[in-house]
Amino acid sequence: MSTTFPLPLECLQLIIQHLRTQVAHKSIAALLCVNKYVCAATLPIFYSNPFDIPPLYSRISGYEKNRDFFFDLMKLVQVLLRSLPASSSLPSSVVDDDGLVTDLLRVFYFQERELDLKLGHDKSCTAAVVTEMADSMNTRGQDGDNMATPSTVPPLPPKTLLPYFSYMTRITLEESSRHPVRQPFTLARHLLYHPKFQAFLHRTGRTNRYRAQDPFLRYAVPPEDEYKFFAQAVEREIRRDLAWAICCSNAERIQTLHLPISDIGRYLTLIPRLKVLADVVFQIDNNLATSSYWDLGTSEEKECWARLKEERARHLEEMALFVQEHQRQHRNVIQTARCANDRFSVDCCPVEYQMRLFQSLPPLVRPRTLDLNNWVQFSARVSETDVSLVKNIALMGASILTYDVDRLMDQKAILPRCRSLEKIALTTSSEDIFKWAVQERKGFEDATAVSAQAVVASQQRLPLVSLKDYRVEFNYSSSGRQASDVLYAFGSTLQTIDISFRKFWLLGHAPADSDTPPSPDFKLGGFIDNNCDNVDGDDSGSNSNSRRAITPSPWLRLPRLETITIDTQDTILNLHPSLLARSPKLQRISLLDQRSRYSFSDVVYWEPGQCQDMVRISLVGTPAISFHPDTLKSTPKLLFLDLTMPFSVGYSFIPDPEDFEHYEEEEEVAPGDNKDISPSSSSSYPPVPMLQRRQPIWTWDWDLPHLTDLNLTSEFAYRFEFRMLNGTPSLTSLKVNICSETGRHDRTIGMEDLIKPGFKHPLLRQFINRDRQLHRVREHLISYLPQHEERCFLQQQQEDADLSGDERLWREEFEFVHVPRLQSLFLSGIWKIDYRVLKAFFSKVCPSLTDLILPLVHGFTVPEWVKSTSESLHGLRNTSVSIPFSANVLETAGLVSAAESGETWGYERLFKLKDVPVGRLLDKEPAVYNFLYH
Repeated sequence: MSTTFPLPLECLQLIIQHLRTQVAHKSIAALLCVNKYVCAATLPIFYSNPFDIPPLYSRISGYEKNRDFFFDLMKLVQVLLRSLPASSSLPSSVVDDDGLVTDLLRVFYFQERELDLKLGHDKSCTAAVVTEMADSMNTRGQDGDNMATPSTVPPLPPKTLLPYFSYMTRITLEESSRHPVRQPFTLARHLLYHPKFQAFLHRTGRTNRYRAQDPFLRYAVPPEDEYKFFAQAVEREIRRDLAWAICCSNAERIQTLHLPISDIGRYLTLIPRLKVLADVVFQIDNNLATSSYWDLGTSEEKECWARLKEERARHLEEMALFVQEHQRQHRNVIQTARCANDRFSVDCCPVEYQMRLFQSLPPLVRPRTLDLNNWVQFSARVSETDVSLVKNIALMGASILTYDVDRLMDQKAILPRCRSLEKIALTTSSEDIFKWAVQERKGFEDATAVSAQAVVASQQRLPLVSLKDYRVEFNYSSSGRQASDVLYAFGSTLQTIDISFRKFWLLGHAPADSDTPPSPDFKLGGFIDNNCDNVDGDDSGSNSNSRRAITPSPWLRLPRLETITIDTQDTILNLHPSLLARSPKLQRISLLDQRSRYSFSDVVYWEPGQCQDMVRISLVGTPAISFHPDTLKSTPKLLFLDLTMPFSVGYSFIPDPEDFEHYEEEEEVAPGDNKDISPSSSSSYPPVPMLQRRQPIWTWDWDLPHLTDLNLTSEFAYRFEFRMLNGTPSLTSLKVNICSETGRHDRTIGMEDLIKPGFKHPLLRQFINRDRQLHRVREHLISYLPQHEERCFLQQQQEDADLSGDERLWREEFEFVHVPRLQSLFLSGIWKIDYRVLKAFFSKVCPSLTDLILPLVHGFTVPEWVKSTSESLHGLRNTSVSIPFSANVLETAGLVSAAESGETWGYERLFKLKDVPVGRLLDKEPAVYNFLYH
């Protein structure tokens, strides 16, 4: 065949790259055999790292496809192994007695034909296949009819003409195996489970060796499941053998190497040849964390475990020696190194060994990111590392390194030098790591206070850091001082604030001050620390002169803030009342604490904000009761509104009904007497007496044309009025829950609640009065259900006839609130809704409802419920109510069991209409009626 190719090299590489993206490894393997020109174009692409395969979940699904894909991938490995040099051509000091291609690799990769087995019920045999023939174009003709099995070790097929292995520059088998969707070996898990392969492991003594690596195996894994443990162990060994074979044959070209720490000994012999190794990752590949079965073990098992720990310590010493010796022979060639966990292991490399590892390396070269991958290496050479280009510090979740992070941050050794910092994410216990930024900001303000000083200062002062993204997870507790420092120092550039509290502790890693009780409040934006430990900002105590309370007027301005997310859990969250008003660009706000009980007199209400770009508001606990409803008058783009309180056993706290009237009265107050305003914000109020409401007015008359989701509980649900829906034409989901601890909170929905605000009609008042009278009569009658089901049904028919004139009036002449897109409605709590209200609600207010959940709503009968929903809700899918019913009334309403067998689920029974209602959308499934109890 010709040794030339008409396509330019660049075009050929594009074709190959496309084939690889499409996971077409079988086509690739065929293409590699065309000629040397094709190989020269393809090998640098594929064998730079042939195991870095694209994710499978988006393109391949099902066992058969995964199996075929794995076999195609194995062809690349087969070709690679066949190209490895003979053992005789390598130094004897680096070649094992078994050679580069071990018997395990030959058994695993070079089976002679595929064997399809049906999945059986035998727990020890869950495999479906053994591997395909190794390179069918070259080897099938030799002995194609004989099938080799793991009972015999197949010979290595003829070697390839080209040195495929020489194109390998990255060996990352261990790293790839840690990603569930990027691992070539787990696709062959059923192959490793195969009884014949397991027999091979047993015959070669591997199963005994694997057992010895886990002395407590008999307590953790039942005997019938040991094959899974063996498959997991042999997978690690296959990866070790393959990595060694490739590295040993091509050490001079390897730039990135991931090697198992249990195999570190023989890699020490390769150090003279690893001349370009720049990135090395040591994998903890055996789990030696403290066993939960230690107390059950025998003395021999405990001694075996101790020997394994001693062996691990030796491996860690050799790991440090590897880097030190490489640095001695190849100065500063290794740039990055770290010790990582294997995906099977929860064991971790001790920090002291990592520090020893990185102290031998050169400092990071002007890094742009400090994260969990390079933090330990950086912390070993902090003062020598140029961090002027660092834009992102991502250390959230670094539980083991957290205290080292706090120590270095508090020493001002890092952050003040990160002049390009834009994003920071930390898990921390410290409140003081941004003191330097506060001092810089204060210096800037003091220098610009006088124009002459500003000119001099601008020539000498470093530019202020432009932090945009601030994310922090506090280890134990926080008073809010760190976060307030951030608001003050970076307020002009902040775009995102994300604050949370850690929910659990790793054993042995509790913070040093964990005996200190958590702070009672998390205060954000109320004061700025001025080299003082008095976090409450008061003037009492010996440090009262060293703190200066800064009112919001001069500094609390967040002109670019778009997102604020805070979850303080059990700590009370107190935001400065002006914070929302000083953040005009807010788009998303999510604030949460677990405060459940309160008194109106204790609530400090926020100032209403002007947030024209707001799209999402989610407030729980203290933030919810502090929220000023007038803010919603300036949020025309709002999509999601969630105002809730924490629930306990299905109920939440709602103040007594009498309190709502008492605390809505106006009273004359002076600013000095106003207990609802924090001391730090008092200067923003006029120093004259004024009429002030104890509580903001909830008018529910906002214009929210884009709102799609509304979720209200507790006080907000109890205050809710349905006329608010007049301003939410795009609403699709409405949840209103008034379940309270006392059970004293109920709501009655009448026709007047559904009339469009501002609508006038000469007969409207007369109609509303009659509606109220009829409701009282029917409420008394309904209370006797189910004893008077028949009477209620007759009463309903009589009312339909007597009030036909009224129904014509409201159907044809009255204007109702209209929410055309509302699909899901959830009303929980004691709601009283009359039959006529249901008809108006479904036909006029929200005719597009598909899901109705009204677990405690009452005031109507089963026939009334079925009639009102079936006549108006033509796309209804599910309803759920708790009204009493009997077989007789169900038959009267035209309902039959939704389950053919009449099966029941607890107290719930599902029914559907026997006949299709007039107007029902034909493309919809029949509606299901769920009655919660008899």
